[in-house]
Formats: sequence, structure tokens, C-alpha cells
Amino acid sequence: VSDTHDGGVNYDIAAAVNMPIVADKAAVRVSAFQSHDGGYIDNVALDRQDVNRSNIYGGRLDFLVTPTDALNIRIAGFSQDISRGGESTADYGFSGAPLYGSVDQYRKTAEPFVQHFRLGSLSVADDLDWATLTSISSYQTIRTQTVLDLTVAYGRYCAYEGISCSSVGLTYGMSTDKFVQEVRLASKSSTSVEWLI
Repeated sequence: VSDTHDGGVNYDIAAAVNMPIVADKAAVRVSAFQSHDGGYIDNVALDRQDVNRSNIYGGRLDFLVTPTDALNIRIAGFSQDISRGGESTADYGFSGAPLYGSVDQYRKTAEPFVQHFRLGSLSVADDLDWATLTSISSYQTIRTQTVLDLTVAYGRYCAYEGISCSSVGLTYGMSTDKFVQEVRLASKSSTSVEWLI
């Protein structure tokens, strides 16, 4: 737990549990975390304090199975969500002087940020006596959405077009999907010549 000058209270919480399911054959590890940043940037246009406060939380599940001494199977999943109420930027002029305050900004539209990250993977390793065959598969998704305040740049065009608008904001999102597959065959490390395919 910590405190930020002219800001809010911050804290981090994390926990992990390891559990054997079948002795020497299967086990699972579960972990979770949450991180809260109290923020310190104030939005004077909307009269909101600590708009850049954020929360990050998520967890990981790791499952390991060794049905034989030679075969190792590992399944893992990771999840993380980020939410932030505003940007961590303050407004300064070209002279270097703050326009509203040392940690103040002027945004007529709130600028929240949200991101969801997911990752799943499967790893299989088989000891063939003369070499080790390994396959690693993973799939990842990222979904991001944020808002930008464009009132200063485009607000005057509302009046020019005869439209009444108190603020102009742009909402946009990005998404990424990734699949990765790796297969490798590696020699024993005890040999005089080592190779990897």
C-alpha cells in the first residue's frame, strides 16, 4: 500500500496456490493479482480529481501432467484486464509553464482506456531417448478501447457548421489475434555434438 502526493491511495494484492492432483503425475498452480493506482492528474474542465487512476487485475492457471516419465504436458492460461479513467498527461505551454496546474489537464470529454488480454498455451515434450520432441502452441487476443478528447482541435467546426456541441470525442478500438506454433527436435545435451531442428 502506498500514497501519492496530491493523488490517491495505491495498492497491490497477489496470491498463488500450488496443488498436487495426483502425486508425481499432475499438479495445478493458480495465481491472481490486482493492482490499483490512485492517480494524481486532475481534469479541471470536468472538475474531476485523479482521473488517471487505474485498475489492473488478472490471473494465471497452470496445469502440468506427466503421464509417463518421458511425457510432459503443460496447459497454461493467462488473463489481464486494464481500466484507466483518463490519460496521465498534464497541459503545459511552449514556455514550459503549466496552463492550469502542475498536474492538471483540460479535457471536455473523459478519456477512459480499457484493455483485455488473454493468452492460452499448450506445451508437450516427449523424451525419445535419443532426442526430445517439443511442441508449443499458443493463442493470444488483445482488445483495446479508448477515447480521445478532440474538442480543442475540432470544437470550433461545430459552430462553423451551426451544430451545438459542448465537446468532441473520438472513440476507437484495436484488436489483435495471434497464433504461434513451434515444433523442435533437440539432441541430448550429454552428446559430444548437439543439434536442434
